[in-house]
Amino acid sequence: MNLKKKEKEQAAPEKNLEPAAAAGKPAKKNIFKSRKFKYGGIATVITILFIVVVIVINMIMGVLDSKVVMEVDLTPNQVYGLTQESIDFVQGLDKDVEINILNSKDSFESGGQYYVQAAAIIENYSKYSSRVTVNYVDLVKNPTFAANYEDENIASNDVLIKCGEKHKLVKSSEMSYSTFSYVVTSSKAEQSVTSAMVNVTSDEITKVAILTGYDEADYSSLTSMLTSNNFDVQEVNITTDEIPEDAKLAVIFAPGRDYDQSSLKKLDPFLSNNEKLGKSLVFVPNTQPDQIPELNSFLEEWGMSVGSGVMFELSTDHLYNNTTPFWSAAEYVDEDYSSVITNKSIPVSVMQSRPIEILKESESIKVLLESTENSGIYPVDAAEGWQPEESDLTGPITLAAVSTKQVSGVDDVSNVAVVGSAAAFASSLLSSTSVNNSAYFINMFNTLAEREDTVLIEAKTLGGATMSVTTNVSIPLGVVFTIVLPLLILVTGLVIWIRRRNR
Repeated sequence: MNLKKKEKEQAAPEKNLEPAAAAGKPAKKNIFKSRKFKYGGIATVITILFIVVVIVINMIMGVLDSKVVMEVDLTPNQVYGLTQESIDFVQGLDKDVEINILNSKDSFESGGQYYVQAAAIIENYSKYSSRVTVNYVDLVKNPTFAANYEDENIASNDVLIKCGEKHKLVKSSEMSYSTFSYVVTSSKAEQSVTSAMVNVTSDEITKVAILTGYDEADYSSLTSMLTSNNFDVQEVNITTDEIPEDAKLAVIFAPGRDYDQSSLKKLDPFLSNNEKLGKSLVFVPNTQPDQIPELNSFLEEWGMSVGSGVMFELSTDHLYNNTTPFWSAAEYVDEDYSSVITNKSIPVSVMQSRPIEILKESESIKVLLESTENSGIYPVDAAEGWQPEESDLTGPITLAAVSTKQVSGVDDVSNVAVVGSAAAFASSLLSSTSVNNSAYFINMFNTLAEREDTVLIEAKTLGGATMSVTTNVSIPLGVVFTIVLPLLILVTGLVIWIRRRNR
């Protein structure tokens, strides 16, 4: 019995052997403990983690992009970003503002570079303030939207800004400047939209009366400049109507003929304002050297008059076109009216300016702009081929001035300002970033109106090499970077893992 038991005990271990070992074959290795699985698994985990990180980052960036400014504007004059003035304004808002772009995003941006730039500018407002929301409203799909604003001539690509019960419509044509060939060369999108936001959030709007009735030259560019900077502009026929009492400023722009006495008598009561003062008048004479004795008699009461002839400039560094001495750069004089000009190497451009004569030296009269010493006055009766001599160089010549009246015991003052060049308000100069006409004259009106809480935004030239991405392009790019690229990485990782596994 003991012998049989011992034989069974010796035979028992053979039963526990693996079949392959019992048959004399080598035992299979455990794949989960192999070197190939170990390193291949690590590579797969790293690949999967990388893909997850990419997807999460894309999701986070997508959310942040709608709330925070993520772009870097590499254009020379930062045409796709807001100026610090607009940023400061929206960050200081205490009211909710709604900006409605009246078109779908795709259709709006398909209009070209200007519309892409305008969309980028407008969308940035909401990224700097939670008080601002930006909506795209397709008027075709939402016809009732326009029906709510029957008093406005709403059209596609316009922008409607709302704050409470107040609203302001910015026409698409008001947000750009085009050359005579209808090519958009500069953008006023930020200027117009920020001004409209100031308009709907402000409790008071400064009213300006443009006086008509004497064959005035075209003042549409002046009106556009004032409207874009939150002035309420209205036309008043001075031959039949009184200047409105609620107007802070009145403008006489390049009349084709002299005022008569009945119209002239309406100016003093406006400026006196029942002896409360606080009013201002801006006079811009016609480019043609016509005699204006009645208007000059009024100006003489304020210590100024408009001279005959036209200023010419001989300093070549102040000329825009060496073929004509009548288009030149003016020198800044008074600091109060040029303080907003950060780069005074950029001048104010004047053309065919009438000389302004200061009749008496007084602290109440300030010279604002003037020519150089190497300038003079081209006489009205100059013979053909007239050439200036040394004695004709009578510069510097006053090109813009302001006279102030003050009454004892009254805090406010009234002003009369004269700008010698009507051409200085041409749309080509007011929209140009190579001259400071727009900034200077906006500040002049702001100063005369005693406006403190103002936002000065300049037009931006759409020039140079820029890169813009429309929605039609951005969607495919998003698909590539959020779906296609991660899938390629995943497939590549799996292929590498399978090949290593089968080695």
